[in-house]
Amino acid sequence: MMVQGDFGIQGDTSSPPAERPDLRPISDARAATGIIDRLLARGDARQWLRYGMAFAGPAATAGANFLLSLVLLRVMTADVFGHFSFLLVLSQFSIGIWSALFSAALPVIMADPDAEAGRWRLATLFAANIASMALAVPLFIALAWGLGLSAQVAILFSLFAGLLLLRQFARTHAYAAGRAMRVMLSDVCYCVVVLLGLPVLLLGRYAPGPMAAGLLTVAALLALLVFGRSYLAPQFAPFPNHFLDRYRDIWKQHSGWSILGVLTTEMTMNAHAYIVTFFAGPSAFAVLAASSLLTRPVSVVTAALGEYERAQMATLIARREAAGLLRSLWRFRLAMIAVWLGTAAVLVVVLYAVPHIVFPRKYALETLITGSVLWMIVALVRVMRAPESAMLQGAGEFRPLAYASVWSAIFSVVGVAFALAVADPVWSISGVMAGELVYGLCLWPKARAWRRRALPLPREVGGALEERAS
Repeated sequence: MMVQGDFGIQGDTSSPPAERPDLRPISDARAATGIIDRLLARGDARQWLRYGMAFAGPAATAGANFLLSLVLLRVMTADVFGHFSFLLVLSQFSIGIWSALFSAALPVIMADPDAEAGRWRLATLFAANIASMALAVPLFIALAWGLGLSAQVAILFSLFAGLLLLRQFARTHAYAAGRAMRVMLSDVCYCVVVLLGLPVLLLGRYAPGPMAAGLLTVAALLALLVFGRSYLAPQFAPFPNHFLDRYRDIWKQHSGWSILGVLTTEMTMNAHAYIVTFFAGPSAFAVLAASSLLTRPVSVVTAALGEYERAQMATLIARREAAGLLRSLWRFRLAMIAVWLGTAAVLVVVLYAVPHIVFPRKYALETLITGSVLWMIVALVRVMRAPESAMLQGAGEFRPLAYASVWSAIFSVVGVAFALAVADPVWSISGVMAGELVYGLCLWPKARAWRRRALPLPREVGGALEERAS
């Protein structure tokens, strides 16, 4: 979505040996069913707690960034705010690229049963990560200067963007090392620093641009230091010999396909905005963006739990724990469905009881309802394919994910254009829905076929677990 560190909590995301399922063939179907029930029940409470931890950090970070945006909206001029917001969008896009280049392969490599090969490949990823960050920082300086921002803002923001990239890699490293608590503490640290800086931004007499960029840099730096020596020591160790040649092998096996998936996914998302804005105008897209606001919790949880589960599934796959993998798929899907249902309930209450508390009266309520329903259907399809996506990432099977993303992009762009030509702009969301459905239809059979081929279960155990995981 690893090397053990010196943090006090050890193995907080991996099951103890006593909980690993016995995968030997079971002849008695009744005995098998009883074992399955115990496997599914055992440790579930802890797993739900870990899901809560995995979500709490990103939720806190998202909330802090949202409040920061509100403050910057008040203290910055429109031009500076627009340029600063654009840099923030680019930094988020760079995180997606970084995840594909370095983070996606990390859980697979750290779960490699060949310890010697895994050690060298891990050192290669660390070296490639820091070397690429050294290239990203000057690029952000050039972008900030190109937008007309001051040298102070350009330098501070580029440092923030670079530290954010390192922190993204550190998050994946900690999850794969079984240290989810450290990830949550890093997120909370970032949130606290940003929140403490908001009154200074709002009430102080400092230039808002350098102050905001400096605040973000300090928050990212302290949040990175939370990961401790277990991450910082290998990250800043001397480069191994021939690391570029070694990374080329990782690129061919994992990162190349992963980056293709990221780029086609970003193209799909941006294409919808560009097509609607170009043909129907920015006001039409504003309604679509507004109708998606209350569906954001589903996206945040999907990303947070997907990052967590990718590392867990990589470990289960490396250990060949087939029953554990199915149990993980089942719990992940159940958690996501619960979040989707909760979001849908809140959406219904807001739209039918107090719509104008959230949405300005200038937006037509009927359009907002239609758009929200369509976005929730899009979210449901994403929820239903999220477990299989995390599993294939954990297995290092990025090629089927890339192919699914390419076909999804094609159907989405064509669907958006067609819907916009024959119906109101709000129905262009159905084009995004078509792309997501194509993604799922490509992914589900590939994931099931891979799992049955790579980690087969005894027939008696498999039937009962398959029923729960589907």
